[in-house]
Amino acid sequence: MNNFGDLDDKMTNVNDSVISCSRVSKSYKQGSNTITVLDRVDLNIKAAERVAIVGTSGSGKTTLLNILGGLDLPTSGNVTVAGKNLNNINDSERGLLRNEYLGFVFQFHHLLGEFTAIENVAMPLFINGHPPKEAEASAEIMLTKVGLLNRLSHKPSELSGGERQRVAIARALVNSPKCVLLDEPTGNLDKFTAREIQSLLIDLNEIFDTSFILVTHDELMANSMHRKLILEGGTLHE
Repeated sequence: MNNFGDLDDKMTNVNDSVISCSRVSKSYKQGSNTITVLDRVDLNIKAAERVAIVGTSGSGKTTLLNILGGLDLPTSGNVTVAGKNLNNINDSERGLLRNEYLGFVFQFHHLLGEFTAIENVAMPLFINGHPPKEAEASAEIMLTKVGLLNRLSHKPSELSGGERQRVAIARALVNSPKCVLLDEPTGNLDKFTAREIQSLLIDLNEIFDTSFILVTHDELMANSMHRKLILEGGTLHE
């Protein structure tokens, strides 16, 4: 049971969209100048779809990802997640929506160093009020899915870079989100480990029917998605 009533029903009625944005622009003031990072971007992400967003450094990829995830708001335009326009709800409601429907994986995994792998993965469930035993049982299942059953009690400092990223992916998926947003998930990994993470994401996408939106400079990763979109000059195109 979620906090948004019949949102699940709504999701299936918006052209099967998980996330969509319409004419989204983002600009910043720099002295007397206005810097436009995003210019009337349109995007529709369907259930179980894998989409890569590529572009040069500074092209606005992370800005777009943050706006899609409700971590930032556009200067103009609309973003809809699970049938809710993010412009029309407050910070608290956006937080609830993110916890219920979205997962996040960052280039720097942002694991909590003092906690074990299983505790890190269970953290979103702890925050949502799940009983500790139930939360850790779900975390163990997810860590098993990403191949880390033998690393449950290890802290991040005891894990390799690839293992830490697997923990971060497990944490992003433990709430059974409709969509996971990933910012350079292989950016700090060697080529072999990057291909392992690529294969893992494809497998998880097919197992859970979770949509993935990822920002990447990794062309092999981008080409393994259903769609590859290019962000340049503030606009997004195939």
